[in-house]
Amino acid sequence: MSLRILEVVSLLYRDFPMATVSLRLVEQNLLKAKWLPPPMQALLNNPFGIGTARDVAKTPVTEYLAAMTRAASFSCIAMFESGCFDIDPDQLNEVIALCSEDSIFVAGVILSDPSSHTKGTQIRHLVGNIGHSGMVLMVSPLAPCIRAVGQDPTLVEHRPFDGKSTDSFGGTSLHLSFTTWKMPLDWQNTGEIDQEIFLLESVVSVQDNGNWVADIDVIDMEKSCPDVIEKFRCSQHGCSAAAAAENYGDKVSIDSWEELLDPPPCIGIFRAKKNWAARLAAASILVQQGKGYSAVIVGDERICWPCLRDLYAEPEPHLPQVIIY
Repeated sequence: MSLRILEVVSLLYRDFPMATVSLRLVEQNLLKAKWLPPPMQALLNNPFGIGTARDVAKTPVTEYLAAMTRAASFSCIAMFESGCFDIDPDQLNEVIALCSEDSIFVAGVILSDPSSHTKGTQIRHLVGNIGHSGMVLMVSPLAPCIRAVGQDPTLVEHRPFDGKSTDSFGGTSLHLSFTTWKMPLDWQNTGEIDQEIFLLESVVSVQDNGNWVADIDVIDMEKSCPDVIEKFRCSQHGCSAAAAAENYGDKVSIDSWEELLDPPPCIGIFRAKKNWAARLAAASILVQQGKGYSAVIVGDERICWPCLRDLYAEPEPHLPQVIIY
């Protein structure tokens, strides 16, 4: 049984070729680990125990890994990095990264285009440290700030959309900083404070040519993420001709952060072609403003307007207020 669990972990660590594990792990009973995938836990908790080992072995390892949440993956990594920490995944739901010695494990959602998000265990491994001793679990602030709308009307043009896809946000970058909030984690739920593992408030900020735009909580975006269209499925005849004849009169371009923060009264096209950082920032800001429901993220292809209208034909014909393109 333990070997099957190690198979799941080896599949998780396959994407971390430079990562190491603690030898103290041999002292742990993996069958009681809190991060085990739910299907495996269900089989292990079978009160009758009949055929448990056979059933566990019968299920493909990939299915077990797919059933692990990001929080469970961080819990697993914490155990294998430390050799002792067995943290309840429920305590790690808001964690965006785990830092231990010279390894940084980051939630892939922070480093990916919002149109390509995958559920489950997507975690990236970086070699480096953040200058804090012990194991550090990075969490976002509870209420990230967004820049107030300026009073200069010349900053907001909202030019008519010309149908072109371009990147108007080449000066956008994401930055990581830390606040003074740092708290030891009671991972054993005993009330005792462990000085070897901490929660550290970490801020991901959006800057435009060095000017602060907003602080974002990317994890929060998963709770109310805008719709994502990775690829249009043009099945109608004449889609291309209809798209070419599209009237853009009711659409404007969003080519600056000020134009997003002070949105147009009509459909706005946020133009950041192949700029994952700007697209991620825009989606996060809209969610934090409570507007995620009125936006859509389009993948790396030209918008098919007839297909888009078909997708939003119910319950009444409409188009999203903001299209991240």
